[in-house]
Amino acid sequence: MTLTGAAVALLPVTEAWHYIGTGGEPAFGTGWENAGVMSLVAYRRATAQEVRLYGAALNNGASDPAVTVLPDGYRPTAGTYGIVPVSVLDSMGTYRGGLAVVADDGNLSVPGTTTGDTVFLNGMFPLEPPTAS
Repeated sequence: MTLTGAAVALLPVTEAWHYIGTGGEPAFGTGWENAGVMSLVAYRRATAQEVRLYGAALNNGASDPAVTVLPDGYRPTAGTYGIVPVSVLDSMGTYRGGLAVVADDGNLSVPGTTTGDTVFLNGMFPLEPPTAS
């Protein structure tokens, strides 16, 4: 059996993780950093059409919700956004839900975070939105 078209787009991609803030990778936005060495913020292609985000980012005084900027090839189609549900742990020890938003310019942000919040990422977003047939 030979896979073609949409079936090929769903095949897993064997790609190493790209770690934010390490050599040759995107930097953290001002005031953002890894929340710990066991949960480094990373991304990779999960399939030809999906990007996985993983790790824990600490808002260490960021006034801008931009955690980083993902490079070309890891951004949603022009005019769309990638949305990934996240868990946020605030400085008082309370968890709440939130959203990581990846804009078509690669800007990965988590609106509504404040200093001391830790954002836990573990999800995927499509590079192209589904279309009606």
